[in-house]
Parts: sequence; C-alpha cells; structure tokens
Amino acid sequence: MGLDKFQEKAVVRIIDDDDSMRKSWRFLIEGEGWTTKCYSSALRFLEEDDRNELGCVVLDVRMPDMSGIELQRVMMLQKNGLPIIFVSGQRRSPFNGH
Repeated sequence: MGLDKFQEKAVVRIIDDDDSMRKSWRFLIEGEGWTTKCYSSALRFLEEDDRNELGCVVLDVRMPDMSGIELQRVMMLQKNGLPIIFVSGQRRSPFNGH
C-alpha cells in the first residue's frame, strides 16, 4: 500500500488531557493531510477507539487517572499494536529520570 492510500485509511489518534495541546496537534497533523481523532484521556481512548482502524497514537506521557506509559502497557496486554509517539510538555522525562 502506497503512502497516499495508507494516508486515506489511517487515523492518527491524539491522546492528551490538555485541550489546547490536542487542538495544536490536530491542526498540525490534519494540515499534513491525515485524519485525526482526539481523546481527552487514556480511559476515553480505551472506551471509544475503533481498534480496526489503521494508524498510530500521539500520546501524552503525563495525564491524570492513567499515564501514557500505563496506557501503553494496557495496549500491549490487549495486543493493540498501534505505533505510539510519546510527547510531553514536561521538562523531566519519565524515560530517563531527568
């Protein structure tokens, strides 16, 4: 499948508790021709997302209720293989302890 065909079918899921960040990501990604779906929390994503749609996830690392890292673990347990792009507005990274 070529990029154009993939782009027609794929959905970029944006998961961030910050409304302004969701809107910014949506504006940027849709400006490049991709379809997006936005979720205000990891729990909403788990409840509402259609796992049959191709695509990827743009995922905030730090969110209340369930962090991006915790959501990744749940997705792995559910055998949800969507690629994840982690983002954070925080200076400290949970990945390296800095």
